[in-house]
Amino acid sequence: MILTDDCDIDETYLDAYFGGNGDIYIQVWELKNGLKYPHTVRISTSGGNFPTEIKIAAAELARAINDNKEDGL
Repeated sequence: MILTDDCDIDETYLDAYFGGNGDIYIQVWELKNGLKYPHTVRISTSGGNFPTEIKIAAAELARAINDNKEDGL
């Protein structure tokens, strides 16, 4: 997860990763009173509603976040 640039307003984090089935998951995590509230979008890599260009961009985002994850979350 990466701390977002709106951290002066709300403590929110962005995450993206590949699930066990190869699908891509993009999440925004809100932290409130010590609790994590994830908002998740699934992008199916075998069909689904998303155009190929968006699937490629989401995969690149997931790889970039994985390469730059912050510890402790």
